[in-house]
Amino acid sequence: MGIGSRVPTFDAVSLMFVNIMGILGVIWALARIGSPNEELSRLDALGRLIVAALIIHAITWGATPLLWVFVGTELIGSVLQYRRRSNDPE
Repeated sequence: MGIGSRVPTFDAVSLMFVNIMGILGVIWALARIGSPNEELSRLDALGRLIVAALIIHAITWGATPLLWVFVGTELIGSVLQYRRRSNDPE
């Protein structure tokens, strides 16, 4: 199942991009908490669908099947964001 696979070693540029993406993720989460609105909910739902598609792509290219758990959480999160947007009073 890929559990015992080794973690790759990142070079300096790859590690920089990993850190940048982590920072952007934290900033996005803070924006969602501080300003919950319909537009951000819509973008969040779309972003989660894109992330799920990228994870599925990685799985088809040989990444561990354990990543299906994350696909599930992203799809559930996308549905919840969409439902929240649809149920918010205008």
